[in-house]
Amino acid sequence: NDIIYVVPEAPYPFLEGTEQRYSWMPLLDMSDPKVEKAYFLLSDYLVRLTKSLEKRYKIRQTWLLGFSQGAYYGYMLSIKNPKVFDGLIACGGGLMTEVFKKSDYKKAKQLEIIISHGRQDEVVRFSEAENAYSVLKGKGMKVRLDAFDGGHQISPSVIPAFLDRIR
Repeated sequence: NDIIYVVPEAPYPFLEGTEQRYSWMPLLDMSDPKVEKAYFLLSDYLVRLTKSLEKRYKIRQTWLLGFSQGAYYGYMLSIKNPKVFDGLIACGGGLMTEVFKKSDYKKAKQLEIIISHGRQDEVVRFSEAENAYSVLKGKGMKVRLDAFDGGHQISPSVIPAFLDRIR
């Protein structure tokens, strides 16, 4: 009863086989300028959405949860906006260290990050979770790695563990 879930849908549709899926960025070469523009538009949208909810409701904490591509974006969004977000649950994604400056990590030291990743993930290798944990821990950030036996999925135990954490 004390939790507000906001679940925005990624804006870029694409077909995977016969199934409709959505992406947080256009499916383009990463060097295409539209990819960077999409990130800034997404970032602006999610920060504005969060701030508008904070004005409307009495919110004690704001956490992001991202799966796969959403986890990659979750790292960027939370680390670059630590005054907006209190924490991140990054499921089955990786940390793109090349987008951060030393000052980004320093400003985000109070951010809490929970990394949840399947050891048998063949889409985003488990080593990406280990690397993210190592980098963030090395920067003095609050980070926890919850590894589980499974593939590219959200661990069934991460949400109940998170809910226990915020209560």
